Amino acid sequence: MNDYKNRGFLHSVRPMDQPSEMARLEESLDVAAHVAERLGHDFGNVLTGILGFTELALKQVPPDSLAHGYMREVLQSSMSAAAWVHKLQLFSRRAAQKSSATNTATTLAMVLAEEGARITGAWGGRVALQVKVEEGLPPIPMEADALREALAQALANAFENCAGASRGAAGIAGSMAGGVVHVAAQSCELSDTKVANLLGAAQPGRFVETAIRDDGPRMPEDVRGKLFRELFFSSKGRRRGMGLAVIYGILRTYGGAMRFDAGGERGNTLRLYMPAAIAPASNAAAPTTASANARTEKRILVVDDDPVVLASVSETLESAGYDVRRAESGDVALRDEGIRRKGNANDASQLVVTDVLMPRMNGFEMARRFLERDPAVAFLFISSQADTEALAGAELLERFPLLRKPFEARSLLRAVDAAMVGREMAGRGTTGCGRQP
Repeated sequence: MNDYKNRGFLHSVRPMDQPSEMARLEESLDVAAHVAERLGHDFGNVLTGILGFTELALKQVPPDSLAHGYMREVLQSSMSAAAWVHKLQLFSRRAAQKSSATNTATTLAMVLAEEGARITGAWGGRVALQVKVEEGLPPIPMEADALREALAQALANAFENCAGASRGAAGIAGSMAGGVVHVAAQSCELSDTKVANLLGAAQPGRFVETAIRDDGPRMPEDVRGKLFRELFFSSKGRRRGMGLAVIYGILRTYGGAMRFDAGGERGNTLRLYMPAAIAPASNAAAPTTASANARTEKRILVVDDDPVVLASVSETLESAGYDVRRAESGDVALRDEGIRRKGNANDASQLVVTDVLMPRMNGFEMARRFLERDPAVAFLFISSQADTEALAGAELLERFPLLRKPFEARSLLRAVDAAMVGREMAGRGTTGCGRQP
C-alpha cells in the first residue's frame, strides 16, 4: 500500500487514513446524491411538459416554416436537458430497477462489443480500441441499459483523453489526436481488504473486473482530487461532466465499485467491479408492441398531480388515437373510475398511466386499490423520482413497467403500446409487461 498515493481519488491520503477518508468521500457523495435527486425530480416534471407540448406543436406547424425550425431547436435543447436529468437520476439511485423479467443478468462481452463499435465509429478511427475479454466470464446481474451507460461514460472519457480533448480546461498537457484505449475484462475475487480500497457498495465475493486504460496524458493530482468531490466538475471544457459520478451511481446501485488509477507519465486506468451472477443471462425477447392502427377503442386513464404533465401525456396519447381520461390525483381516479364502471362495465379503463409520487395517495397505493376491484387492469408507472424502486409498494414494478420522466413522445407511445400488449398476453395466460428503458 506504499504506492497508494498514486492510485487516484485518494492520492493524498496516508495509508492509515484510508478508511476514514473513504467514509468521508462516500458521505459527501451521498449528500450530493440527495441534492441531485431533488433536481432530477423537479426538472424531470418540467421537461416532460416541455418535450410533450413541443412535439405536439410541431405537428401543427408547416415543416418548411420558420416557426417549425425554431421549435425543432427547442426540442433538441430540451432533449439535451433531459439527458442531463437522466444522468442526475442515475447518480442518485439507490435501488436497482425491479422488473417482471425473471432474469436480468447481462453478458458483458455483448454490451462491450456494441458500445465499442459505437464509440469507435463516432470517433472516426482517430482512436483505436483494443478489447480482451476472458473466456467464460459469468453474467452480470445488471440491466443491459445500465451496464451500457456505465461503459459508454467510461469509454468516452478514455477516448477523449487519448485524443487530447481534455486539453486546456484542466491545464493538462495536450496530446495530438490518436492513441489506443485498452479494455480488459476478467473475473476476480474481492477480499475485505480490496473492497476497503474501492469506491462503491461492493461486498467481498466474486466480481467481473473491467479495466479501461488510455495512453493519453496522465491526469494531474489537482484534477484527480476533484473527480468525485465536485459533482459537476469536468476537465472537458464545455462538457457538463458527471461521467464518473454516473458510473459510480450505477455501480453502487447494483452492488459494484470502482477505482481510478493514474499511470506514470502517460495513461490512466478506470477499474469497474461488477458482481458476478450465478444464473445464466436470459435471452428472452421483449413483447412486440402494438401498431398505431390497433389503438382504436383502447381506453387509458392518465393520473398525475402536475397539471402540465397530465395535459402533455394525455394529449400525446389522444393524438396517437387512444381514448384518454384524466385525473389529477389517485383518489379522484378511483372515484371517477368507480362511477364509470357502475354506469357501464365495458367503459372501464384498460390501462392506467400514473405518476408515482402524488399527495394523499401515491401511484402504488392507487394501483393496489384498482387491482382489488379489477385484477385485469394494467399499469404504466411514470416517475422522475430517482429511487422509485425503494418506495413502499414498489413490488408492483415486478409486474408492471416504469417509464422515467422526462421522456419523448415516442418513448411514451412505445411504453404504452407494450403495456397494452402485455395486458392482452396476460389475459391469454402468457407473460408480459416488461420493464421499459
